[in-house]
Amino acid sequence: MQQIQIYLNDPMRGHLRSAGLVLMLIGVLGILLPEAITITLNLLIAGLFLVAGVVTAWLNWVDYRQSLVAWLKPFLLLLLGILLAVQPQILAAALGLLLMLYFFFDAYASISFGLSLRPMPGSGWAVANGVVSFFLGLVFLVGWPFSSMTLVGLLIGISLFLDGLTLFLVSRAAR
Repeated sequence: MQQIQIYLNDPMRGHLRSAGLVLMLIGVLGILLPEAITITLNLLIAGLFLVAGVVTAWLNWVDYRQSLVAWLKPFLLLLLGILLAVQPQILAAALGLLLMLYFFFDAYASISFGLSLRPMPGSGWAVANGVVSFFLGLVFLVGWPFSSMTLVGLLIGISLFLDGLTLFLVSRAAR
């Protein structure tokens, strides 16, 4: 495997350290309030669908009033937005499936990144982050879809905390 040479100057180390601290803070919020994080994410996505439905309905009203086919898209967007706002467990289950895939891909990327950084100090943290991401993916796989409301927020929180910790520790180790 080809090694990557990385030079981190003081400003870049500071940026890594700051980004790591912010990610760790968001991660702690996800760990402490997992359902709140999941519901907030659900409401954000439902709101985006509702706004998109209203905008496309307005455009149809202005330009395509007589075309019934043109009204299908805003109708579906509004229906989906309302459904997701009223039944957040549906989106939580879908997000759980997507996050399961994310954690498996994140595990591969983190382990590959950590191995390519060897023997740089801190490279082991990236590998450890990848191993934890792999196990988080397995937890989702075993509990899906029933535990998605809690697991979405909790595992996003854990992953973000570990990503932040990795950035923070790499920023401290690199000189």
